[in-house]
Amino acid sequence: MSGPRPKRQTGTQKRPLLKCPYRDCTDGIVKGMFGSRSECATCNGSGLVDADSGEALPDREIIRQLLMRFEEQRLKIQQLEESRQWLENRLSRYERGR
Repeated sequence: MSGPRPKRQTGTQKRPLLKCPYRDCTDGIVKGMFGSRSECATCNGSGLVDADSGEALPDREIIRQLLMRFEEQRLKIQQLEESRQWLENRLSRYERGR
């Protein structure tokens, strides 16, 4: 028999992120002297760091943070599309004289 399972962390909160502060980092890639490219050690190749600590986030956490932002943007696009359709319907009724 195994003991109780550890609780999974739920409801991860959105953390503020900043672009990597390392001056030679471009979207997580650093160019070497002879044109070689490698992942930035400051941001672990993600191009983003935690805004509060300035440290790179673990891979799983950066994925969670980016997925949260993606979902926010997807919902905004959906709301804008619904508003656009509503306005088009109103305009077409107005143009027909209603």
